[in-house]
Amino acid sequence: MDYVWHIPHFYELSKLGAKFFVFDRFRKWDWSKRPLPPNAILIDDYREFMPYDLVILHLDQFQLYNPPEEFKLFSQLPYPKVCIFHGDTQIEEKKELLKKLTKDMFVIFNSRRAYENFKIENSEFILHGFSPEEWLQTTYKIDDCVLNLTSSIEHSGFIPDLSDFYGKDIYDYVKKEIRIERFKAPNFSKYRILLSKYSIYFNPTRFSPNPRARAEAMLSGLCVVTTGFVGEEEFIEDGKTGFIVNDKKKMVDLLKELLHNKELVVKIGKEARKAASKLLHINNFLEKWKKVIKIVLNY
Repeated sequence: MDYVWHIPHFYELSKLGAKFFVFDRFRKWDWSKRPLPPNAILIDDYREFMPYDLVILHLDQFQLYNPPEEFKLFSQLPYPKVCIFHGDTQIEEKKELLKKLTKDMFVIFNSRRAYENFKIENSEFILHGFSPEEWLQTTYKIDDCVLNLTSSIEHSGFIPDLSDFYGKDIYDYVKKEIRIERFKAPNFSKYRILLSKYSIYFNPTRFSPNPRARAEAMLSGLCVVTTGFVGEEEFIEDGKTGFIVNDKKKMVDLLKELLHNKELVVKIGKEARKAASKLLHINNFLEKWKKVIKIVLNY
């Protein structure tokens, strides 16, 4: 059993093939992000379908002081549990809170840095996984701006923690010099089509663990320019399959150079697509999840 949380992540996880009961009383399925997988059933009353083989829960660093209702509810169920932690923090108190909240669970981290940072005994780092054939090769048609799809970044400056999380200062600095485009697609098919028109993807985040949009851009053949705070070197070779830059001025200079060098953008983008199709392949993701499930269920 799972509940509506990170829909794109769940979409890939559902490829395990098991039947998923997805609780949606508090948060509803957002059909614009992904279609509901055929092996997933939305439910309002979790008691109706008990017992469950495994319960999946979710947390991020903003919810450790006051976990969401779904976490409070399902953490009490008498079934094996896995908690996916979609975040990171340098605050020691929050690290201890996560350990306390997940003391009887196995914890999955989306970034190696977070995994190494928290040092939870029963935990694992699992890099995102995708089906490469679902992603369209970009045409590089839009080449006079950079694309950014970091959720809520335009409004994150009003919340200090979110501002730092998303790298709002980096985003604003770049925006003064470079035209940044954003879009919201009505469905997954349209999202992939829109993505496959752009040339350069710009990612400013600091503590967001491996933003999926960045990987999706690579799979579509875009040239990715990103900050490097969560172990990006694990799947991006700087200067070959993308660019990793933490200095704001250097990032602006690089983006300006790329906007005037389409040949380099295409070269890097095609190498990125090739590398991401291998390193971020869905089979790698599912195999690691299968190993965790066997541990949790004592197979």
